[in-house]
Amino acid sequence: MKLKCIRTKGPFIEHEVYDVAFIYEFPVGAGLVMAREPSGDWPAPDSDYFAWEIHNLFETPAKPIEIIQCGYRWKHVEYYGTEIPIEGIAKKTIKKMEKAYFNLRDRYAPPVARNFPGIEFYESSIIDNRRQSVAIVGIYMDSLCGLGSFDIANELLAAILNEMQIDPTQHEFRHLEREIWTQHETIYAAH
Repeated sequence: MKLKCIRTKGPFIEHEVYDVAFIYEFPVGAGLVMAREPSGDWPAPDSDYFAWEIHNLFETPAKPIEIIQCGYRWKHVEYYGTEIPIEGIAKKTIKKMEKAYFNLRDRYAPPVARNFPGIEFYESSIIDNRRQSVAIVGIYMDSLCGLGSFDIANELLAAILNEMQIDPTQHEFRHLEREIWTQHETIYAAH
């Protein structure tokens, strides 16, 4: 919907008209909009034209604003572990990393197997507003309690990195929270 900007802010200029839509992928009630970029494309989540509160920025619409999918999936993750940059790593190498992970996981019996750390690969994703490619090796915080101690978690995480032929002493294991936007076809996980 074409709406006039009522206040200059960010890339928006007062009195200019922008094509605006609500963002389908945001959590319900967020009420955030995106506006077409000057190129005419709808923006990606790392664009200045993405995720703005409509109130006090655009005129009040006369009819309901369209809701559009942005082509990315939003996810909030909270885990204990580390991130490994995978930019430029061949798919074949990533598949070997994934296979090494499954081989190690299959050697553990319950209850450890039930709470075993996972690995998720994010290629060209927007993580905390920065485009990057990483493998997250970690334990979701709700599963961490099932392991009983950080010592066990650290031991398992180090074993995964060793199995993947990555030196665990080069990575710090810690509590991390991330806001991730990933194109629908660029996320896959090993659990």
